Amino acid sequence: MEREEIVSHLAKVMAEHAKDVHTNESLGRERMLAANMLDALEYLTGGPDHYVRIREDDWIVQHPMSERLEGTLFDCPVANVMLNVDAAIPFWVNMPEDDGVYRILISDNGAVLYERVDERP
Repeated sequence: MEREEIVSHLAKVMAEHAKDVHTNESLGRERMLAANMLDALEYLTGGPDHYVRIREDDWIVQHPMSERLEGTLFDCPVANVMLNVDAAIPFWVNMPEDDGVYRILISDNGAVLYERVDERP
């Protein structure tokens, strides 16, 4: 995507998907814009969820924007479960065989579950 296309797309998403259109004048113009932009960026990058893209010979995890912005990426509970070689149920046990994009869920017993998504936001 070219820069102008990205800007247009972001503006459209901001208008359509901001959680609460931030219009409180007490926030100040810059803070309102920042709050709306953060809502749009979170939506565009998959919200609070983790995703994994699985291909025939590899896989890669996408972390939520909040982990990157808050500086908690290295303490990610999903990564900790997926990288724990001593886990009772290793992450690859339930990994789908079909290529695609999946939302990652961690069950109560620590197993990694995969929910196929046709389109990631």
